[in-house]
Parts: sequence; structure tokens; C-alpha cells
Amino acid sequence: MERVEAQIAKLTGEIREQRIRLDDVSGVAAEAGAYREIGIWLRGRGVSIAREYLPGELQEHLNVSSVPDGVMLLKTDSGYRFLVYEVTFTIALRDVRRIAEWLRAFREKGWPAIGLVHFRRALPEEDVTHYITEDGREVIHTIPGMRTLREEATRDGVLLMQHGAFPWRPTDWQPPAAIAEVPPPLASASRW
Repeated sequence: MERVEAQIAKLTGEIREQRIRLDDVSGVAAEAGAYREIGIWLRGRGVSIAREYLPGELQEHLNVSSVPDGVMLLKTDSGYRFLVYEVTFTIALRDVRRIAEWLRAFREKGWPAIGLVHFRRALPEEDVTHYITEDGREVIHTIPGMRTLREEATRDGVLLMQHGAFPWRPTDWQPPAAIAEVPPPLASASRW
């Protein structure tokens, strides 16, 4: 009996490892698809990528604590704008807030930036509330739904792009006016 239980435990462990690997591969495929879709969306608007930055390079210049997935300098006919983006499988409030923090920092510097969260799976429309008992007391745990995420995105001007669709934009959203030149402290970033 112990031998059968050991074999079952071993098989369960192997299945768990395979599922983790499959989730990793699925995540990588979803991320690659997101970058492709963001590129298609940008090219469709006549935008080219002038430069890509490692977000850590810009943290000090912008005085932000979080790190998004990426920052790009976009070139259009009218000048330059930044794109700060997050790519995630299932969107969460923290993703929107991370991009919002960066947008506020860009605005404080006077550097035009667009914020985008690309996600594969949406949440339910309404918030989902769970009542959990922890240490003998009842705790309310709320998972924000898409309505809450759109409200937060509207407040900070963050675009939400679900896999296979054009970005959802807050009402009356317009991209910020472009600047003619790259800000001096950022012109030399990301160079060897």
C-alpha cells in the first residue's frame, strides 16, 4: 500500500511539473503574441519604434518604484512619444496602477507618454467578493472586476488591450502631443 501511495505521489508531482512547464510555455506564447499585436497596432497608426528602454534604466529619471514590462520611444510624423506597457495573462488592478504610476511620472517631467496594459484573459465585469476566516475573524477579500479596472484606467488615461482587439480607451482619450526631440537624459540611455 505504501508503495502504491509513493507511486501516486511521484506521478502527481510529475503531472504538477508538466503543468508548470505547460503554463510557462503558454505564458511565453501569450507574451510573444502580445508584442506582435502591440506592434501591429502601432504600425497601423504610422508609428515606428525609435528606441526601447529597459525600465530599470528610467526608474531613477522618473523616480518610480514599480517596473513595467517595457518602455519604448515612439516616432511619428509629429515627433516623439513614449509608450509604457505591461503584458499579462490575466489583468489585475496592480497592472493598471503600475502603468498609471509611470504615466504620472512622465507627465511630471513634461514627457508625453501613452500607457497600455495588454492582457489575454479578462475578469468578470463586476467585482467578486469572498468572505474568508483568518485567525478567527472574518476578512472580506475583493477581486476587482473589469468595471473597476476601466474606472481606474479612465482616471489615469491607461489603455486596456485584450488579446485580438484594439485597445479600449477612456472616453475622449487622445494621445498626448508629441515632442520634437528626445529628452536629453533619455537620449543616451540604452546605448552601449
